[in-house]
Amino acid sequence: MSNFVKNAVIVVLAALTLYFFFSSRWKVSHEVRTEYKTIEIPREIERIKKVEVPVEKVRVIPKEKIKYKYIPQVVRDDQNKEVVAIGTEKCPDETKVLVVSSIDKKTGDVSIHTKLEPRPIFKPFPGGEIGIKYEMRFNEDFGIGRGITAYGRYDIFRIKDVYLGVGAEIGAENKIFVYGRIEF
Repeated sequence: MSNFVKNAVIVVLAALTLYFFFSSRWKVSHEVRTEYKTIEIPREIERIKKVEVPVEKVRVIPKEKIKYKYIPQVVRDDQNKEVVAIGTEKCPDETKVLVVSSIDKKTGDVSIHTKLEPRPIFKPFPGGEIGIKYEMRFNEDFGIGRGITAYGRYDIFRIKDVYLGVGAEIGAENKIFVYGRIEF
């Protein structure tokens, strides 16, 4: 292969690597809200006219018995609003979403409030991965090198967004690489 083709392939691979690195890596948001947010209602649902349904009574959770952090400020300050339900949902990135449903005693309107809680600062043994990769190496002296590599990595612990771990690879030449790794 000519030098021009080799350089063009390297530039294209580098551009694709940078594109996928920045487009996928930074999409995960670790946004943490200290206060609740009332969820948005989709437009097509908002346009539907609400109908009244007779209800004898609604069971609520007394505000006085709920910890301060579980009640949104909007509900806490309004005497006409009562808490109907509280729940949490664990997200894949180890954060938790706290969901609170409230009802207005005068109007009968129900609203849902959410708060994203931060993930724990420290987590031991967060996980790892194993896999097989196909490599193409470009070298001026030896030309193109190809090979299949089996690899594995394991994270020992995570502090905030920094992972400390170990890894190993075994390539087509039966060379074994063992390494420590820090990822952020």
